[in-house]
Amino acid sequence: MQEHNGMPVDHAGDGVYVLVDGHGVTLHANHHAQPTDKIYIEDAVMDAILRIRDNGRAYIKHKENRTIVVKEIHKKNYDKLPDNRIIPT
Repeated sequence: MQEHNGMPVDHAGDGVYVLVDGHGVTLHANHHAQPTDKIYIEDAVMDAILRIRDNGRAYIKHKENRTIVVKEIHKKNYDKLPDNRIIPT
């Protein structure tokens, strides 16, 4: 693991480097020592980001499940066009 200014640095991927200071994390863009941008995230903000992520995933899953259920309920009332689009009949 690399260090920068005494903090451990981990490459998260896609040009994002994470520096940990014990109270939060600093995200560096494109390079750990000479970033083009920096964002400091405190623990409370990280908790909010993770909550928002989880809520978004739950919403998407709910939306996907709802689409499947609606298609199953109305399956016998649908026909496909030649380009595979489904239309109600």
